[in-house]
Amino acid sequence: MIVMVAVALGLSVGRLRNVPPWALLLAVPTFIIVCFVLSRGPLVCLAALVVVDVLGLYQDSLGAGPLKLRTIDLFWVGLVVWMIVVRKRDGQQPGRDIGQRALALWLFALGISLVPVAVHAPGLVTDSVVAWLRVVQTFSLVWLLPYGIRRVKDAEFAIGVVEFAAAAEIIRAIFVAATTGALGARLEGGNSANTEGLLAALLIVAALHAPVPRRGGLRVAYLAVGLVGLFMARSLGATAAVVAALAIFGLGSRAARVQASGLLMPIRVILLILAAVILAGSFRAENLPTSSKFSKSTTVHRAVLATAGLELFAGDPIVGIGWQRSSALIANPALNDSLQRTFGADINPEFLPEKNPTGVHNMYVQMLAEAGIVGTLCLLAFLFLCGRGIRDALRDLRSMPAAYETIRACMVMLVVLAVWWNDNALYGGQPESVIAATLLGVLAASTFAVKSDPSYGESVPNQRAMPGSPRRRP
Repeated sequence: MIVMVAVALGLSVGRLRNVPPWALLLAVPTFIIVCFVLSRGPLVCLAALVVVDVLGLYQDSLGAGPLKLRTIDLFWVGLVVWMIVVRKRDGQQPGRDIGQRALALWLFALGISLVPVAVHAPGLVTDSVVAWLRVVQTFSLVWLLPYGIRRVKDAEFAIGVVEFAAAAEIIRAIFVAATTGALGARLEGGNSANTEGLLAALLIVAALHAPVPRRGGLRVAYLAVGLVGLFMARSLGATAAVVAALAIFGLGSRAARVQASGLLMPIRVILLILAAVILAGSFRAENLPTSSKFSKSTTVHRAVLATAGLELFAGDPIVGIGWQRSSALIANPALNDSLQRTFGADINPEFLPEKNPTGVHNMYVQMLAEAGIVGTLCLLAFLFLCGRGIRDALRDLRSMPAAYETIRACMVMLVVLAVWWNDNALYGGQPESVIAATLLGVLAASTFAVKSDPSYGESVPNQRAMPGSPRRRP
């Protein structure tokens, strides 16, 4: 594995031009550190991948053209190599069925959507293929993580890494904003403001529902960082995601609280909605329908983009217009004329895609537009089977509190992501998709994690603890 990394790094550095000598000197210790991380085991590779990605370093790359080597690729390769090592030593580790076949079928359907790109826009096919490969690479974590997550403690470690990375990125973004005099602007660190808002939302629900951290002080600190980050990011999508998750699952993970919150759910939902309206009104008042500036708000902009996506879908409903092609077609003059007629003369001209070409800003509309009915049905099949797998996992693990709370926390955080994607598109290799794939990988590993942990019954024969796995305290 070290030889593979050395060759890849050597080829990448060799292609660089006008690199200062100090940068080349730093390449040697960097290479040593990366090799050390890769050698420590699959969980350490996962932690490095998630932290680097959430901090926004997924954008750093080496090479020319669309196919570039990113920092996260090194740690992903490490996970693949560890999967091969574990499979050769211990045999296949299939994990729990959470719809992996449907997931593979959905990824294949996205691949089929590349055909329209190759036929109608061959100049874009390379970018579309690379974007599809990034999605496949990201969601391959669902199959890779069962080879690294061998115990309940390992699953808790994976969730803890997501929490730590989110908190670190938000704190860094706040520090950068304070030192650059940008505290009045929307919070942006290594990611967009919407992504920072999502990280804050995930941190809030994890602080309330995840089994880690166990120290109350650290949990309160995470919650505070999440609330501050959510307010400073001013993300309506993230705010809606937090409200939806807490309205469904309550404010805690204890069984007694769940039962009590079930009795008070209508009141809880009303109070959460009121809190969300007050919060939204405090930093994005123009987005409320009661505002006189509502027609000029980003909410209307999102509605325009979603309508454009639906019109693109109507033109090619079977396999769609092609993966990642909507941003190229959305500026079509005929489409913009149709949008102008639909929304009237009062619409802000800057909201029309021909003025500011962008994507449809909604994963579900994106799926219809770019992958058509085929891709959308495959996605819905995966979501259904995944939900059924989570239900079965919760039922099987109800007598095992630590495992149950871990799986439940993954479910709550996935709901946050599912709601947030109503306001954002899907891209492979970015924080939201990497976190989603990590949580799904934890779910896929849940059965094996419990069976192999002596704390929860007999250990599986001939299973040895994975290198790099957190050690249990005696």
